[in-house]
Amino acid sequence: MVTHVVWDWNGTLLDDVDLVVQCASAVAARFGVSDLDRDKWRAIARRPMRATYDHLAGRPLTTDEWRSVQHDWMELYAAGFERAGLAPGAIETLNTIRDRGWTQSVVSTTPVDLLTDQIAARGVDGFFVGVAGTHPSAGAGGGRPKSAILRSHLAAIAVPAAKVVVIGDNPDDAAAAVHVGARTVLVATGDTSFSRLAATGHPVAPTLEAALTFPPLTNTDPATMPIPSLG
Repeated sequence: MVTHVVWDWNGTLLDDVDLVVQCASAVAARFGVSDLDRDKWRAIARRPMRATYDHLAGRPLTTDEWRSVQHDWMELYAAGFERAGLAPGAIETLNTIRDRGWTQSVVSTTPVDLLTDQIAARGVDGFFVGVAGTHPSAGAGGGRPKSAILRSHLAAIAVPAAKVVVIGDNPDDAAAAVHVGARTVLVATGDTSFSRLAATGHPVAPTLEAALTFPPLTNTDPATMPIPSLG
């Protein structure tokens, strides 16, 4: 029985996909990419994030190039962060989960100090019993894989994976959940298209509020789980 929700942050609770695309577009321009938009980004974005920029550059980046991408991206993102609000329905969904008596936390590959500040800045820190991210020195898209962060986080808050559902906007969120033995619902609200999420075979919801209707979040038999629609 699920009693705890682990949330992804960027692209899930935080509606920052347009800001991410703007930052990525500015950084990608150095590789001659001039036509990056939201749809193209959602078709190519992947984890680890370095692989996305290798794809944009058409070759593997050098270590120095990747560090420069990380540095410049973080500066651009920080400068534009105020434009990124909570996702539609985020507060309502967080309240619904809390009203059920379940606990909630956030796990992200964002540096944990920045992650904590962003959550507090959006006024939702009171909903969470814990927040976990990468080491502060890791930079954007660096540090440990999400599966390792999630495993350590669940141990730290003493919640068995069997009682957990992970909600995120990326196949990496589903992979992390599977790795630790938790369940997952993906939401098509961030940097991955609905069709790419559906291709994982995991349940996909169009919105945060719709995610609450899926079996992992209703404690019903997973065999009754609806097949994701590509429409």
